[in-house]
Amino acid sequence: GTSDWNGYAARLSAKVDYTNTFYHMEPRLDLAASPPPQFTNLDFLITSDVLEHIVPPVSRAFANIFQMLSANGLCIITVPYMLFEKTWEHFPGLNQFEIIREAEQPLLINRDLNGKSTRYKDLVFHGGDGATLEMRIFSRATLRKELLQAGFREPIFHRSNIPQYGIYWPCGWSLPISAKK
Repeated sequence: GTSDWNGYAARLSAKVDYTNTFYHMEPRLDLAASPPPQFTNLDFLITSDVLEHIVPPVSRAFANIFQMLSANGLCIITVPYMLFEKTWEHFPGLNQFEIIREAEQPLLINRDLNGKSTRYKDLVFHGGDGATLEMRIFSRATLRKELLQAGFREPIFHRSNIPQYGIYWPCGWSLPISAKK
């Protein structure tokens, strides 16, 4: 898993060979980097509310997830997304950046590939430790495209509500996704 909620990480660890990883502490896993050998040939990988935080290009993360899975491995994804046509990248041209504080507010300062500097304010951080800056809001179409380009079979966007298990999502977006290798 990737920074999974302890409520199910603990249960999974008790039932199957499962390791919950983190970006900011051990056991570490950076989905944007080539996976270490101990995180390959996995039967499943859960990535819950992580992909929106990965520095562009996010395609690397989808390719690495695919590489981490066994021949019929399953990826389970939750990530905020909307039903518009394209993903909304908050920081186009992100290259060399830092986050500073100015007047008690965080600012992102980016120097693009041409050397142009851009300042971004009104940053959105999700709760939790580590790098929780929201880099994008995905579109459903982009998620599907990224998964297919990485080599996954047709992804499933799970729409079914199962109230007896606490699964109820009245919206048509940000649904859990599964994709098989």
